[in-house]
Amino acid sequence: MAKKNISIDANCLIAEMVVIRDQDHFMEPGRQNEFRTASISIEENVWLSAKVTILKGCTIGSHAVIAASAVVIKNVPTNEIWGGVPAKYIKNVKIN
Repeated sequence: MAKKNISIDANCLIAEMVVIRDQDHFMEPGRQNEFRTASISIEENVWLSAKVTILKGCTIGSHAVIAASAVVIKNVPTNEIWGGVPAKYIKNVKIN
């Protein structure tokens, strides 16, 4: 369940064990039951490989590919492949 908003456009491929979190907790004493939230947008034709984690406030641009086990903490532009922890640019997607 989203605390803010998670939108997923058409024709996305989402593999097993993908985590999409639009919230996290405050760590200050007395605020552990409070959440920080920010929307997530996954645009059309995105491929999220196995065990990917998408964190709050991120947009994944159309035709992007996120490599297995990557942790996305910032926006991923259209037509790019990202991977790693935290995820970073690897190369452009070739579209015929």
